[in-house]
Amino acid sequence: MKRIVIELHINCIPMPLNENSPRPARGSERRLSGWNIDLPPRRVAPSAFPACEDFHAEEVCLSAIRRILRTQRGPAGAEQAGFSRSRQAIMLVAALGALCEPLDASAQELGDQEEVLSISLNLDYFELRRGEGDESLFSDMTATATKGADSLAFKFSSDIPFSSVFGGVELQARYMRQVSPGISLIAGLRTDQGAGTSDFYPYVGIAISPHPVLGTEMLFFRSEDGKILGRAEAVGLVPIAGPFSIEGKVEANWASTTGRFGPGGLGNLEMSSRALLQADDRTQFYAGVLHAQLLGKAERLARQDGDSTAITSLVFGTRWQM
Repeated sequence: MKRIVIELHINCIPMPLNENSPRPARGSERRLSGWNIDLPPRRVAPSAFPACEDFHAEEVCLSAIRRILRTQRGPAGAEQAGFSRSRQAIMLVAALGALCEPLDASAQELGDQEEVLSISLNLDYFELRRGEGDESLFSDMTATATKGADSLAFKFSSDIPFSSVFGGVELQARYMRQVSPGISLIAGLRTDQGAGTSDFYPYVGIAISPHPVLGTEMLFFRSEDGKILGRAEAVGLVPIAGPFSIEGKVEANWASTTGRFGPGGLGNLEMSSRALLQADDRTQFYAGVLHAQLLGKAERLARQDGDSTAITSLVFGTRWQM
């Protein structure tokens, strides 16, 4: 008698054969067509395999097929019974294939989602700042292209006093690489354009977001004369009720040594708080207060020259995102 061995490899997600078929408990066995089929208790990630959360699909399928296709020698008629069972097995395999979702397709779909290119344009701040005898219009805008863990961003910010024709403008181009959830490395180039001045700074840094409502960033710049400058900021958002929330921001700047940018050490500290109203999915309106304070040697030099060491301003503005 010839013996035919059929080996089938199927990656699938098992589904109940009908609506009334209960799922077996972990570590139990279910009787199907007169054969015991082991259901291993290995768990599958629900996001990858939505139809099966409790069992390892490939092992279940192979276990069922191997047991049903097993042919044993026996009394007369056993051969015919084995053939009948083999035919049932083939029908079972076809039914399983129809009910299963291919693992490769799911993995491919998840991979495609990770590699989608997304482009965003955010007007982070567009506000009127009114302080002690001084008013200015401040704006900050960011355009970002993201694909997977890589991002390329262009930033524009300006602070234009109403008392002068031209204020200060800062431009940045930065590359960001997400190395783990909530942590990104930064490398870029910054240029400051002012009245008769132009400075360029390559820089590196790190951005850490330990929580969805809290973000921190630390940057290290190298000036054209070799000085190292630093900037650190933290932004937090606290939901209040409905469309209302409170945003707090702290920013500090420092220099490694004394130079044309000011004395070395911690130079100034800026703190602000804004009450936000979410008008729609893309637009917010806000009002708040901003306080800027000179520190260390910069404060002492300003006092000696009779200049102000602190400025407090009211801010009114809007932000928009696409």
